[in-house]
Amino acid sequence: SVAGLQFNLTLPAGISAGAVTAGPILTAAGKSISSNLSGNTLTVIVFGLNQTAIGGGALATIPLTIAAGTAAGTLSLPISAVVFSDPAGLPITAGASTNGTLTVTAPADTTAPTVSITAPGAGAVISGSAVAVSATASDNIGVAGVQFKSDGVNIGAEDASSPYSAMLNTSGLSNGVHSLTAVARDAAGNTATSAALSVT
Repeated sequence: SVAGLQFNLTLPAGISAGAVTAGPILTAAGKSISSNLSGNTLTVIVFGLNQTAIGGGALATIPLTIAAGTAAGTLSLPISAVVFSDPAGLPITAGASTNGTLTVTAPADTTAPTVSITAPGAGAVISGSAVAVSATASDNIGVAGVQFKSDGVNIGAEDASSPYSAMLNTSGLSNGVHSLTAVARDAAGNTATSAALSVT
């Protein structure tokens, strides 16, 4: 039977470990668990007091904290330096340890971009087949594109790169006041519409 166990858990960059708590097989009297974090190596030691045998089951809970900015993906949690001992304190040959993995999932992006039209100016009188309409847009992660509109109708295709602009052909517009807007979109599908700008 096993009365002692020691192993090292190597933590990937951006991951930190909290206090180790005993699992169900260690909650009975006569068993103890301790841990020590040095650098990115967490050493866990389990032993049965007075050579109390350790049974099979869930050994411990180790809470992990993922640092902000850690890239999404699957990280390896290597287990090494596994040592078992019997009730007499003698080592027991152990088989190969099974390394674990940790999956980091990117948080959902719920923040909409911001966008505003920079040209033409409010109240401008425009004419011609290629009136430049431009806007600035920003997003907490990145702007995927900006779609310009005249009276709610798309002006050409969405512009996917900054500086954002489109050319408006006024020949299809009636005389009078028209409304220009810009709709910014991010990769998560969040959108924002600029304040309407009136031109004649």
